[in-house]
Amino acid sequence: MTFPRVAFFPDSFHEVNGVALTSRQFEAFARRRNLPFLCVRAGDRAQAVTEEGSVWTLELPRGFLSFALEKDLRFDPAYLRHIPLIGEVLERFQPELIHITGLSEIGMLGAGLAHHLEVPLAASWHTNVHEYLVRRSDWFLRLLPERQSAATARKLEDLALATAAFFYSGARVLFAPNPDLCRKLAELTGRPCHLMSRGVDADLFNPSKRSSRAPDPGVAGLEPTADSEPAALSEGTASLPAPKLDALKGHEFTRAATGANGDPALAAEGSFFPRAPADSGTVVLYQGTASPGSPTSDFGLLGWSSAAPNDATTEDGVLAPGLPEGAIENSPGQPRPRPRAEREGEGGGSPGNAAREIPPSPVGATEPSEFILGFVGRLSVEKNIALLVDLERELPRLGVINFRFLIVGHGGDEAWLRARLRRAEFTGVLRGEALARAYARMDLFVFPSHTDTFGNAVLEAQSSGVPAIVTPDGGPKTIVRDGETGRVVPDEEFAPAIAAILANPGQHAQMRLAARARAEKANWDAVFESVYAAYELHLLLKGESIAAG
Repeated sequence: MTFPRVAFFPDSFHEVNGVALTSRQFEAFARRRNLPFLCVRAGDRAQAVTEEGSVWTLELPRGFLSFALEKDLRFDPAYLRHIPLIGEVLERFQPELIHITGLSEIGMLGAGLAHHLEVPLAASWHTNVHEYLVRRSDWFLRLLPERQSAATARKLEDLALATAAFFYSGARVLFAPNPDLCRKLAELTGRPCHLMSRGVDADLFNPSKRSSRAPDPGVAGLEPTADSEPAALSEGTASLPAPKLDALKGHEFTRAATGANGDPALAAEGSFFPRAPADSGTVVLYQGTASPGSPTSDFGLLGWSSAAPNDATTEDGVLAPGLPEGAIENSPGQPRPRPRAEREGEGGGSPGNAAREIPPSPVGATEPSEFILGFVGRLSVEKNIALLVDLERELPRLGVINFRFLIVGHGGDEAWLRARLRRAEFTGVLRGEALARAYARMDLFVFPSHTDTFGNAVLEAQSSGVPAIVTPDGGPKTIVRDGETGRVVPDEEFAPAIAAILANPGQHAQMRLAARARAEKANWDAVFESVYAAYELHLLLKGESIAAG
């Protein structure tokens, strides 16, 4: 394969979204392969131009005239002021192709420069701007009569789509992240469109992160203190300070995780081990030495939740601070403590369908006592986050009471969502290892967006071994195999789908494994190799020579 000299003009690079992630991965691919690549992007770096081997970067700031589109997305109508410097760098770099990613000021500038320099233009579609426009106009459309509102929404969407298609028709070759969108773009523009899917870092986003002993501050969990030490995994035993053992002696905890079948190994003096009778659905803590042949089934060490008088909890193997010595007097055989949702009167339940606690699925040693329903993304109207509020209300009616949401991200509607979700933790934006651990803590990933062209967050969740519930619209449905790695259902079926999976631990466990296996095949290098193959095909069809990189 031959490789053209590519000048890449991404809408977003440093932000937290799918375009930015793909742009960073594209540059990283060029570095790994030592390809001639120039990335022109918005940013505040002190040194505008850097040349590191074959990869050049030009980072230029947005100015005081820029305005916010989202919390971390801006548009600068005066970005044209950078044309002299961009032109100088392009003259030195000598691109054979310019690639843009959308209708931002940077994309428009890149398209204009490609035309001026008579350089072929490639364009990738990452955002359904026409659908976003309608979602963002919802406040206005609600003021109109219902029939007029629907007609106006269709006209707005059609106009925005036609405008975007006209802009993209100036490119020689197009890319889109899902097959349906690719076909649509080809029809609207008359240009060839190639699939530009997404990859995932399967080492970073990995189910093994679920066994982290010390939860991250800001993510669901507790911070360790001097007298609350992480439990050490060792054949069904865990070492703890003696005062904690005295306090925990004989107390019955709600089972949150299971491990291998069989009797626990003998516990050393000063240790405890959890025992889970096959029919109890609980973990009982004992101090001292285990006797061989104890009637045990699955046992686990991490993720307990207690109904002790002081409402003490443990999570990820860390005992909650402040658990008083001797505070727990429950003995094996007593009724199982009620889940916290019941104690707070949140159980609800409709007549004839009493609220119940669904036993968490046996998928590792770090399950929380409540199911974690996760969402990662921008907290804004186009992501359909209002459905999360509906789910919190509907799930108890279906008998699911032991759940909570873990919401990762920020956006213009964050305050609205915070005010309406009672069972939720909001972490803000997380990156790297903190994000990977947040994904791994989830039991199901709930992604109700209808407008995403791909859904990187869905793929990251799947790579973390988390089944996803998505809508039949947009790109996420191409990531999830319905009934195998999650569910693809309309909005009104989200709650029943969640309840059905959580009520079937075997299916849940299988979905976890299948989701991970499928995500492992999503490779970034393969994505960008296909992009360069399309470059070569369409430039050579035009009779242009491409020098090997």
